[in-house]
Amino acid sequence: MNVVRAVEPPVMDGIVDESSWTLADVATNFLQREPREGQPATERTEVRILYDDENLYVGLIAYDSDPSAIIATELRRDAIGHQFRRSDDTFTVLLDTFNDGRSAFQFTVNPLGTRYDATIRNEREVNSNWDEAWEAAAQITSRGWEAELVIPLRILRYSAGASDWGVDFERQILRKNEQVAWSNYRRDFQFIAVSQAGDLRGFENLSVTQRFRLRPYFLGTVTSLFEDPGRTNNVDEQLGIDDLKIQLTSNLTADLTYNTDFAQVELDEQRVNLTRFDLFFPEKRDFFLEGANNFSFGQQSGLSGGFEAPVLQLFHSRNIGLSEFGEPLPIDFGAKMTGKIGSGNLGFLHVRTGDSEFGEGRNYTALRWRQDVLERSSVGALVTNVEGPDGHTNTVVGADVSFTFLDNLNISAFGARAIDDDLEEGKYAGQFRIGWQSDLWTASVDVMRIDPGFRSDLGFVLREDVVRRDYLASFNPRPDVSWLRSVTFDTFFTTFHDTRGDLVTRQGSAGAFLNFESGDAIGVAYLNTFERLDFPFQIHPEVTIPPGEYEFNSLDVFAFTFDGRRISAATMGTFGQFFDGTILSLSPEVTIRFSEKLQLSPAFSYNKIDLPGGSFISNLLNARASYSFSDRWLTDALVQYNNLFNTVSIFARLRYIYRIGDDIYLVYRQAGEYDGFQFGRHDRTLTLKVTRSFDW
Repeated sequence: MNVVRAVEPPVMDGIVDESSWTLADVATNFLQREPREGQPATERTEVRILYDDENLYVGLIAYDSDPSAIIATELRRDAIGHQFRRSDDTFTVLLDTFNDGRSAFQFTVNPLGTRYDATIRNEREVNSNWDEAWEAAAQITSRGWEAELVIPLRILRYSAGASDWGVDFERQILRKNEQVAWSNYRRDFQFIAVSQAGDLRGFENLSVTQRFRLRPYFLGTVTSLFEDPGRTNNVDEQLGIDDLKIQLTSNLTADLTYNTDFAQVELDEQRVNLTRFDLFFPEKRDFFLEGANNFSFGQQSGLSGGFEAPVLQLFHSRNIGLSEFGEPLPIDFGAKMTGKIGSGNLGFLHVRTGDSEFGEGRNYTALRWRQDVLERSSVGALVTNVEGPDGHTNTVVGADVSFTFLDNLNISAFGARAIDDDLEEGKYAGQFRIGWQSDLWTASVDVMRIDPGFRSDLGFVLREDVVRRDYLASFNPRPDVSWLRSVTFDTFFTTFHDTRGDLVTRQGSAGAFLNFESGDAIGVAYLNTFERLDFPFQIHPEVTIPPGEYEFNSLDVFAFTFDGRRISAATMGTFGQFFDGTILSLSPEVTIRFSEKLQLSPAFSYNKIDLPGGSFISNLLNARASYSFSDRWLTDALVQYNNLFNTVSIFARLRYIYRIGDDIYLVYRQAGEYDGFQFGRHDRTLTLKVTRSFDW
């Protein structure tokens, strides 16, 4: 389709009726991805695009034969963007601004005008935490629902003077469990496969519209600590710079931060760890999240306590600002540079943390380069360095390659060397993976080796002194049955040997999953596990599993209901043997959407472990609630209770978006003991944070 320069900007009221829109090309004739690949969409969709020197304008008319059945329940920004579980009708536009078939900006809107945005790199790396200042308006009308998006050119990255971009559109018609797309409708490719997008042609005289954005903040905190004998309220005030963004070129951006604070960031969800390895917690801080996929390196896969986690991740910014015991350290300043130089992708980061009662500050540095080669392949390198206050350094140097052939075949590998002042010689890690992924078949072989003593202070190492071999196969037929969308047969076999060749862990699984046309799904999987313990494993403060070799069998069951309903649910259960005892584990979760304003999501984790050395029951309650006065006045809360440590944590946040890109946060945190329906020892914090951006 062609993009047309707007004579005058359309009025952003959510109705595509201004005369400006009549000049634009119309993208239509969408095709189904689900439920019937390649068939015409059951409802007509029309998309128009205009631009001027400042903005890109997208107009949507989503015709619907029954407008009263359109599903729209979310006012919270980013809540509509979950790739696999969606609660609303949505429309998404992908903009491949470099026209390289690899990277894109994603913008999604629902019939209430709720927004979601993300960046995409290498067709599979999605940074959903990228949040930028753009606007959308939408309305349900007599012909369906309509939306208008205004996307400032200054928030995009593109080659100045370029005339062509890549573009694609996707619509979700939720009550029919139907997904339709303009160009990339084939199931062998996810919609974020930018190489399958269409063309947006006809830009003239594109230039950089803004070079600087300064966002300072004010922070006021009142804290009451249990350790304070007088239980006095400690008041603290703080000024800093959340972000100074400098547009160095149309493709390259620098970010600076000073005296950084993340008081508005939500608490981590508590988990019950039934493994002898560390749990993996994701990054949540804005400064590190933006452009994070510029630093991704190698394949990141593995399992940790039932949660998806990398066996080895050489760059994990979560380590920055934490002492070796996990206590927070202040961030004095940080600098970051991300973007493209020619056909290469650059990521550079340097952060200095300050001293506190929990430890001394460090310097963290990372440099990542990834060069695009062929059509969908790349080669790259990564260097990380952490320098401690005493001059101690930990340096990791790595190189990786990723080649995609025949659309569905991927071959990738990486190698890395860690050099640490505590080690007499460098330690190595590496991986080779070959995989095939299509709608019908998925298969892969993955081999990874990590030397004993391999250490990455700016990374995450789940296990060292290990050779992992992982084999996976999945068959996903689509029977011609009216009520059944697909059946998935899954199997995997994974072994962990130490570098001497002795078996440490083995796990094999075979499962089947039914995906119904209604949007519901059920599944079951059988697991056989072998574990060798060289040392006692303390799984509970009062229960220890002795050294030895253990082989045990268990059964996992899953059930998910359709997210488009007012009440939806998901649950997972594990039954069977566990080391030399038994396990009963249940994890139900319910989401209740009372209206587009009020939503409640309680979740419960129950584990009953019976072992010869002792038995215990763990209960973990996690309850989320949100109330949206409007799309700019938002509240959310998270309450967690853990019976093992008899603790309760409370997080409550009021967010007012008083202008696009700037917020006022009021945050309450409380954590401590809970006994007999009353609080015991606990700490409390009330924080006010205000940001204000200046653009020029």
